[in-house]
Parts: sequence; structure tokens; C-alpha cells
Amino acid sequence: MFARYRIAWLAWALCSAAACATAGDAAEPRPDASDLRSPDASQLAAADARVADAAPADALVAATVTLGFPDVGDTLSPSHGWLWELGSFVEGTRSTPLPSTTHLDAALVISDNVLFCDTQDMAVKINGIQVGTFMIGVGELGKTLSLSFPPVAGPDYTLRLENIREVGFKTECGSARFDQTGAGSVTLSF
Repeated sequence: MFARYRIAWLAWALCSAAACATAGDAAEPRPDASDLRSPDASQLAAADARVADAAPADALVAATVTLGFPDVGDTLSPSHGWLWELGSFVEGTRSTPLPSTTHLDAALVISDNVLFCDTQDMAVKINGIQVGTFMIGVGELGKTLSLSFPPVAGPDYTLRLENIREVGFKTECGSARFDQTGAGSVTLSF
């Protein structure tokens, strides 16, 4: 309460007539340095309104953004999208208003899954930093993730799902691939 009171009072006291005057308060007297009386509720409310009105629109930054991923145009390696090999991946870069991110929620859609005797182990990377791992099991056609991690700088984010262990190909255990139409989503927040 005290901090709010002091900030509001200072905003009211320091506000210049040119920057803060509105039709209703142009005649309000400005305090001088000797006027150290506490402001009343109407003065605090007027100062709060002035501070809110003075904030530039771009100062308000979204704290959460949801992105389609993977999507058409994202990079697949190998290009057929079956990610059974160690290091195979799907990756895409997205521009956001977020200056950094510390949390990822994902609803991934698996379009094809022919795994039958092994799992497909995947890393989640943002801007080259591994922020978590998950496993695709036999028959799974979707994966929900919720990962928290130290801040990763934005506002552009390269999202990558990468195989971190070769699926038992020599025993022909199959593979899975992600939907590439944007049906899956990733939500970044801080």
C-alpha cells in the first residue's frame, strides 16, 4: 500500500501540465516542494489514471503465445519425416512478442506411428538449448508436454524435436512422424 501511495503521489506531483492535463484537471493546482500533505483518494485515483494513460501500447507485452508446430514449411531431416535415426529432427522458427520464455506446453499430433517393439526418444530444443525430453510409445498418436526451464532469450524461437536415441531399426521396430499441417501446437510463456 505504501509503495502504491508513494508512486501514485509522485506521478501526480511530477506530472507536467503539457503531458498530463486533461479537460477535467487542467485547473488542478500543482503541489510545490513545500506541499508534503498526503493526497486524498481522488488525487490518488487521478494520478493512477494519468500513469495508465501515459503507458505506451507496446509496453504491454503478451506473457503467452501459442504457435502451430510442426507446420508446413518446417525443416525435416530426413525429408520423409520418419524420425527413427539418432539426430533426425523437425524444426521451425517462429517470431513472437515474448522477450524470453521459461515454460513450454505442447499438444503434439503424431500423424503416423508404426512403432511396435521400441520407443522413439525425443528432445525438445528451443534456440539450440535442450529444455526437456519425451518418449513416443507404440500406437501413440499424440503427446502432451509441460516443461519449465531457465529463461531462453527471444523474441524469435527455433523449436526443434530431435531423436536422441536410434530406434531399434536393426530389429525393425518401426518409427513415428509428426503431423506437418500445424494441427499440433506449442505454447510459450514466461
